[in-house]
Amino acid sequence: MNISDKPNFQNFFQDQIVHPTTVAELKAKVQEYKKRDYRMVHIGCSKIKETFEVIYAFDKDYLYEGIKLTIDAAAVESTEIPSISDIFMCALIYENEIADLFGLKIKGILIDFKGNFYRTPHKAAFSKPTVKNNIEIKHVNNNKSEN
Repeated sequence: MNISDKPNFQNFFQDQIVHPTTVAELKAKVQEYKKRDYRMVHIGCSKIKETFEVIYAFDKDYLYEGIKLTIDAAAVESTEIPSISDIFMCALIYENEIADLFGLKIKGILIDFKGNFYRTPHKAAFSKPTVKNNIEIKHVNNNKSEN
């Protein structure tokens, strides 16, 4: 697509497809997107209860597709995710971020900051629950005049 080409917004409003994958299949699936001329858009990670979800997002002509890697929190120490930075170099930023903030092990990042990409007071700060159960919310009345 040239800069003067009009974008195809018809694809823009289509459903976003996310395919599940495994650690063993990850690089082959990413390589498929590269072969089909998709661009890597984003890699995001979330901790949902006792599971980490890593979503790799790709786009071609406003058609979004993704692959989702799910890792049980109990298996984080023994799971090494292969880096895709040798396929999409820009992935190294996301991969360093995920390693630092979530504590996931990503093997073979082209430029590996080895836990020093972000300076945080706690290692793997996003791997911990952010809210505790049974939080009591108190409403405070700042209006001092009570007539």
